[in-house]
Amino acid sequence: MRTSEKNEKYPNGKIRDYYRVIHNSIEKGIPGVIVEHSFVDNDNDVEQFLKDDSKIKKLAQAEVKEQLSELRASKAEAEKYRYTIDAEDIAAWKQVAGNIVVPEENYFTADLKKLVERLATGNLTVEAFTQEGNRYFEMVYRERGE
Repeated sequence: MRTSEKNEKYPNGKIRDYYRVIHNSIEKGIPGVIVEHSFVDNDNDVEQFLKDDSKIKKLAQAEVKEQLSELRASKAEAEKYRYTIDAEDIAAWKQVAGNIVVPEENYFTADLKKLVERLATGNLTVEAFTQEGNRYFEMVYRERGE
């Protein structure tokens, strides 16, 4: 990795990358990558790789093939760490849903129980459950003045 020539740093104190594409993507929290298509430093390289459209197309196809291979490998690696909510998790949520905030039944705990039931029956995605659960806790904290 080539780093800043002026010893510039990111807000977290780490040395900033030399390339603007990389340091802007890091600062904005989005993926960024620089792909070098070819390194041409003599006439033979031009002749071998870039002389006509068919050669350029062949390079592009090879690059796409490699990028797809890397993406598949990354996805396979990520899948190793994927967690799926199972029946045991749902049962645990059901068991505590009425006691998360207060032991007595109220409209907040009733709403949470409904959310857990919808999750358990497959009528609610994990993402929607998380959003609704966060909304639920915000309401509870607001009501309690926290």
